[in-house]
Amino acid sequence: MDHQEPQLVQEDFVALFTANQRRIFGFVVSISPSWADADEIFQRVCLVLWKKWPGYEHEDKFLAWALQIARLEVVKFMSQRSRRKEIYSDEALDLIQSRTCEMSADLSERMVALEKCVKKLPEEQRDLVRRCYSGTQKIKEIAEAIGVNAQSLYLKLQRIRKVLHQCVDKSLAEI
Repeated sequence: MDHQEPQLVQEDFVALFTANQRRIFGFVVSISPSWADADEIFQRVCLVLWKKWPGYEHEDKFLAWALQIARLEVVKFMSQRSRRKEIYSDEALDLIQSRTCEMSADLSERMVALEKCVKKLPEEQRDLVRRCYSGTQKIKEIAEAIGVNAQSLYLKLQRIRKVLHQCVDKSLAEI
């Protein structure tokens, strides 16, 4: 890694980690024996990623690097807990890790396409999507605010989701 300002190095880590933390946690959950164990393992993974960050080569793909560390931490956790050293065979772990990376790329493309499709919606529909999916208001409250009942709002959202789904599929087919 080249010698950057410490603040920039920290910002780089935070940006990459934040963009990938759900995928990393999902991977840990998928190969852990329980949710409680997955939470503990994920905390360990976060610490190891941070500690190993100075040695991270930027040419490497961050998610693949992080998943390899997560995999090692799961195996280490299991052996420390005197459980079976391997929950899965190495081949199964390789497949899960590889598929997680593939799904991540697909999901990223879908998210970019979705953002573009949302921008194509009429302003009223964009606002409705933002309000309903921001998690700050209940559907009933939004329905009352726009002067419809909750059932009518659900139908509007269903139509908008259908339009977005078609737009995303079309966008991805063009790639």
